[in-house]
This record gives sequence, structure tokens and C-alpha cells, in this order.
Amino acid sequence: MVQWLLENRSGWNIGAALGKAAKSGHLRVAQCLAPRGSANDLIETIRQAASREHFEISLFLYDTAATVRKAVRGEAPTN
Repeated sequence: MVQWLLENRSGWNIGAALGKAAKSGHLRVAQCLAPRGSANDLIETIRQAASREHFEISLFLYDTAATVRKAVRGEAPTN
């Protein structure tokens, strides 16, 4: 699952990445990361998910949080 997420993430369109995860059967990931407002809210959701029992996706979560932070600051994407 981690490899699939790393290959299919989209730093500038987190919603699309989550949609792909849900359509591919990774419903637990999509539910865990469902955006609930602003990008900053999404970052906090990612942090909370990574600090709980979702250890198998923690690397993806932290990478996504960093990408969202860059987008919020207006920095160019790196992926």
C-alpha cells in the first residue's frame, strides 16, 4: 500500500490522490485522510493519523504533510 501511495500521490491535488486511493480499495487510507477544511486542517489530520495506529502509512503521511505545507506557502512542487 505504501508503495502505491508514493507512486500515485499528487502534492498539488491531495483530493485527487485520496480519490484514487478510495477507488483502488484503499478505503481506510482515504477515510483516515479525508480533508475536513483548509490545508492546515489536512496537515493536522495527517499528523493525528500518523501518530495513531496507521504506522504502515506514516512515511506517506509525513511526506504529504510536507507537500501541503509547501503548497500553503506558495512554493513550487518538487514531485
